[in-house]
Amino acid sequence: MDSYSDIIKKRAMAGVMIFNAGKELIYVNSEAKKVLQKLREAEHGEIAGAGGSDNGSRAYVPEEILSLCDELKAHIEEQKAEEGKDREEREEKRDFIYKNIVSNEEDYFLRAIPMHRIDGASGASHTMITVERFSTRLTADIQKVGTKFELTKRETQVLKGVARGKSNRDISVVLFISEHTVKDHVRNIMHKMGVNNRSLLICRVFESNQ
Repeated sequence: MDSYSDIIKKRAMAGVMIFNAGKELIYVNSEAKKVLQKLREAEHGEIAGAGGSDNGSRAYVPEEILSLCDELKAHIEEQKAEEGKDREEREEKRDFIYKNIVSNEEDYFLRAIPMHRIDGASGASHTMITVERFSTRLTADIQKVGTKFELTKRETQVLKGVARGKSNRDISVVLFISEHTVKDHVRNIMHKMGVNNRSLLICRVFESNQ
């Protein structure tokens, strides 16, 4: 299986934003800038300028993106509180969070990731948020992955939820099955796809659609 960096290189460039501890946008690449411009136009009904450098100090950032910084911090604290639990109870552990936002009929998939201090001190110094346009293609991609790894229809439905960043509880509500049953399906999916955690499972989905 390819490494995270190899998988990322194979995919179309994602938008990247980096925020400091004060939620100030200190970096934004050209792809993310395009998304921010579209969100601004949708919310304010105006055309944002397309020029400028990658310095994000003047970029418009919607509150639902900014709030990911706080949500990620809370998520990390929750993970720390669960460190004493056994592996079964910590099965959903991951060091990033997802969110989908819809604007002007465009669906965007965001992932917030902590950027840890290079001096080895505990805690994250910055937050990186990647953004990709989320299309109906995912449904077809998940079906393709399900066929490739011989997943059952139910396992394919569960995998779709995992790929969207949903928790076992969220998936159980949508599929009208118990959370315990979802856990069993996730475990079976991981076994069939040759991975041992949800992060690698999602990477496997992306890799399998190259």
